[in-house]
Amino acid sequence: NGAVSPTDATLSYGHSYTVTCNSGYILADSSTMTCKEGNVFDDTATCKVNHCEQTYQATANRRSISSPDYPASYPDNIDACVTTITAGEGQQIQLVFEEFATEDHSDCDFDYVEVRDGDSSDSPSLGRYCGSSLPGSITSIGNSLWIKFHSDQNTNADGFSAYFALSVINCPKPTIPNGAVSPTDATLSYGHSYTVTCNSGYILADSSTMTCKKEKSTDCDSALIPLL
Repeated sequence: NGAVSPTDATLSYGHSYTVTCNSGYILADSSTMTCKEGNVFDDTATCKVNHCEQTYQATANRRSISSPDYPASYPDNIDACVTTITAGEGQQIQLVFEEFATEDHSDCDFDYVEVRDGDSSDSPSLGRYCGSSLPGSITSIGNSLWIKFHSDQNTNADGFSAYFALSVINCPKPTIPNGAVSPTDATLSYGHSYTVTCNSGYILADSSTMTCKKEKSTDCDSALIPLL
């Protein structure tokens, strides 16, 4: 699951092989192996499955994610540990941390978890977290979350454990003065609509349908005016 360079069959004392891992794998040990006296190397190198480089589709059921090697301490020098979670159009994702412990820093520059509202490193930030304080529940604005775990070269901790699930958009039934809506359901989910009808003596001033949107609002102010 990896390769070394140079490709020479042997190396002389003091020279080193550089280890790289195949796609989907990360180094568990050193990236260099130097030839020492006795024809042995000064370190070992192992390429292991990169469990934290994952893409998930959110559902109503909870799914768990965690830092590398959790609940054991995470490794040094983790920088490409990215989890992307997506949901359907009009759906939002709720992320809840259950355990959290990383190296602390005032600006979270050393070891941290970064969450963005979208599917890339350029998406709007929802926060960068470090230390031992449990982050609050995070809900996406759009229908995807990008989560990155980073560690530097020292001072490791247990890392994090979290779960995610869909946060479904529901709009409350609006109150229409001098009118009514159908269906009579107390809430409607994203994309569904209420149809507005007026009482006798009134006409619609605006649209006859009110569709549930991401803003979770069906407020049409006053959709009716008196029939003169």
